[in-house]
Amino acid sequence: MTTPGAPRGVRPWPLATAVFCAAVLMEFSGAYGVLETKAPVSPFIAVLGIGLVIAVVRMVWQRPAVPLAAVAAVTAYLLGVTISALASHLDPLVTSEGVSTVLKELAFVAVLTVLGVGTGRWQAIAGCIVVPTGVISALSGLNEWVLHNTQNFFGFETVTTALGVGTTAARHAGPLPDANFWGRYLVIAVPFCLALGYAARRRRRGFAQLLWAGHLVALLGGIYLTGSRGTFIATAVGVVVFVLAVGFPWQRVLTWSIVVGAVSLAVPGVGSRLLTVFDLADEGQRVAVDGSILERLATARVATEMFLDTPLVGVGPTGYFSAFPEYAAQTQLSLSRVVAPHNLYLGLAAEIGVIGVAGFLAVAVTALWAALRMVARTRLSATRGLRGLSPYTAAILGALVSWLAASAFLH
Repeated sequence: MTTPGAPRGVRPWPLATAVFCAAVLMEFSGAYGVLETKAPVSPFIAVLGIGLVIAVVRMVWQRPAVPLAAVAAVTAYLLGVTISALASHLDPLVTSEGVSTVLKELAFVAVLTVLGVGTGRWQAIAGCIVVPTGVISALSGLNEWVLHNTQNFFGFETVTTALGVGTTAARHAGPLPDANFWGRYLVIAVPFCLALGYAARRRRRGFAQLLWAGHLVALLGGIYLTGSRGTFIATAVGVVVFVLAVGFPWQRVLTWSIVVGAVSLAVPGVGSRLLTVFDLADEGQRVAVDGSILERLATARVATEMFLDTPLVGVGPTGYFSAFPEYAAQTQLSLSRVVAPHNLYLGLAAEIGVIGVAGFLAVAVTALWAALRMVARTRLSATRGLRGLSPYTAAILGALVSWLAASAFLH
């Protein structure tokens, strides 16, 4: 028989579930990057290969329904990237690497989708996201406030040398070299942690409530230690979307958002960090002005010039860094280094143009639409088992929105 949430006719497959959870666990723990230099074979490629074999077998054996809208969106995105690469004047080795990267990313998502269909193990899936990020966040707090940043915990806890105006602690990046990118993982984990806690509260499981509350505290501490303004904002957006999607009245959500927002701004390292954005009233005075923001504004101008020069196809996939010196010279900016645009959408516009961005947005909109449909279906279902999945569908929507929000501040 099928489990709650599984498409009709699709039986849960323990092996597919195990590989799916392993892939998610390694992704959110950063194990792929940590093990990359220690294993003879790339762990990402190994997991992807095993998952691909199982996914193909499952597709042939069980023949689950294929969402045509998702296939069309992914095809449009890949086609846009390919057209951009073919039209680019940059080194073909650079643009072909960009196409290869997109192919690997899309293959990873496709394999996980096929493996995840019909698992019915929503608590386990959410746990594979929340547990590693929560544990690493706890290690960050331990490192910062107890061990005085003397440990790296086998590469899973990175204390960066990055500085930030308004921060009150070192910036921690977990298993990654950049705290901003680690923050984008954490904003995905928060809605799933809330979902696990909410489901435990529904079932009146006291120990589980305490467990997930502890993970939430750890995650919020990890987010604080990233010192990333984009992460702070995306976290708030994801939480609001989750509580609305799970069924809380918008009036209460609005009231609590104002109260929690005001309290958060009073926290040193949060408010002092966010308010640095308003120090740009006079960009001509660099004293006491956040150099990071000034640099981002400058690189945004470079990316804009790239887009305006080739609006349809861009300069080529992953071609931003190769084209940067030429376009920076045109803008008469004095930049000491090549810096990414720190905005996924602007960066995509510069690299793959309108055609490629349209394909990417088609993928994003398709995912959001599917999540919204799942939220509506589970919340309004008369079936208890299906209705019990509503916290997890709300978490999926919250995670998607928070990732997209974080990407407005990060390439």
